[in-house]
Amino acid sequence: MSAEFHAETDTGGVERMLARLAAALSPARLAAAIGSRQLEWLRENADKRGIERPWAPPAPATRARGGGGGGARLAAGFAARVSGASVEVAQPDPRAAFFHLGTRPFAIRPRRARALRFFGPEGVRIVRAVRHPGQPARPLLPSPALAGALAAEAVSAGIDRALTEAGDGRD
Repeated sequence: MSAEFHAETDTGGVERMLARLAAALSPARLAAAIGSRQLEWLRENADKRGIERPWAPPAPATRARGGGGGGARLAAGFAARVSGASVEVAQPDPRAAFFHLGTRPFAIRPRRARALRFFGPEGVRIVRAVRHPGQPARPLLPSPALAGALAAEAVSAGIDRALTEAGDGRD
């Protein structure tokens, strides 16, 4: 007499869980998560006025006229664009590059008139040009090493979330 002892396992639940996991871990979804993490870091960097490298304070003349908040405005204008498995974090305002990289000293000259007119401490001044001392770099974007670490953090969080969600699916 021959007796067979066996156990059957329905793998349908596991297959559905793996399908949910694969959908959650798609390159496009992970790229979107990386972009979101980069934008979050950008805004935090602007709020703290430099995380990796503290920003130089605004010039006294800038503070006197109530300026110095350009970093937060520029950081808020960044957007993440996902294309397939890649993500680009960009700011369309060309001033962002000057803010991020800084500038050398330069002359400000009139464009549509022969002279510049402005109010100085002594009253109205009329001049042909003004020497701007330049602007120190105030990095908006993370360094390549930090950008890689932020991407790894976002992917790790995405994997953890995907595993939790895939396991929560009631079959």
